[in-house]
Amino acid sequence: MTLRLQDKKRIVKQLVDVANHSSSVVAVGYRGLTVKQMDKLRVEAYQADVHIQVVRNNLASRALEATEFSCLREVLIGPVFLAFSKEDMGAAARLLRSFMKVNEILEIRGLSVAGQLLEASALNQIADLPTQEQASVSLVLSLMSPFVRSVKVMSAVYIQFVRICSKIIEQKRDN
Repeated sequence: MTLRLQDKKRIVKQLVDVANHSSSVVAVGYRGLTVKQMDKLRVEAYQADVHIQVVRNNLASRALEATEFSCLREVLIGPVFLAFSKEDMGAAARLLRSFMKVNEILEIRGLSVAGQLLEASALNQIADLPTQEQASVSLVLSLMSPFVRSVKVMSAVYIQFVRICSKIIEQKRDN
């Protein structure tokens, strides 16, 4: 299907907009993936807040050169789709890792985080990053830990005092 120039410009503009609002991108070779599998991946991506776009490599290359993900241009060879993580940097990596457990057809060509091109082997490391919510909970728990410990220590003194008083009262009743 041939695209008119204005359609190509619109596609590039949309892709630049998506890339500028994303925290990471994964370039994935999808040769051999069926339409049914691709539809399933798109549904899972929508639920995970990941934007998947199949676009011609030359249009993707033009769009990415205007963003921090320009380093991905060198891996745009053959049929490739781009998976953009919007808020959560590891969302696309987690989605693709879980999808690849069932469908081994996908080939990770490269990842880009903060303007750096990472090899396909880095997918697991990026996928293992905590979500923003998990990181926030971990931070709050680590900040609360000293306070919780000090409350336990201070309450232990009062608990011990109450135990001693109850023993004394028991002894006096027995006498």
